[in-house]
Amino acid sequence: MRYPDHYVTFENKLREKIVNEEEEIQRKGKILVDLKSKANEILRQEEKMRLQQEAMIKAEAERKLKMRTEMESLLQERIRLDELARVARLDHVKAIEGTIESSLKQQEKLREQEHKMIEDEMASRQRS
Repeated sequence: MRYPDHYVTFENKLREKIVNEEEEIQRKGKILVDLKSKANEILRQEEKMRLQQEAMIKAEAERKLKMRTEMESLLQERIRLDELARVARLDHVKAIEGTIESSLKQQEKLREQEHKMIEDEMASRQRS
């Protein structure tokens, strides 16, 4: 038994259409898999960039903290050295004052001795 040509043609076209649709479904499935793969890769790269940015921000914050700590340490050292220099100058001034006082006392003592010698000499001349 033979089918009429239009049924055969219709069935052939229908099979061809089904095959084409199956191929289209497979092609779209591959595209979907590729898109998911690319989306996952983009997400991984974004996560990697985010982690790198966080690491850079953390490193910058640590660098700033270290610099601030070093600057404060230097400032404290400068203050300490300035205080030591001030104390040294003050000690130097006190030593100079002590030397001047000692010198003045010595001069006063010498004047008194000289004055006494003059008085003794005058007294000795008046007796003679």
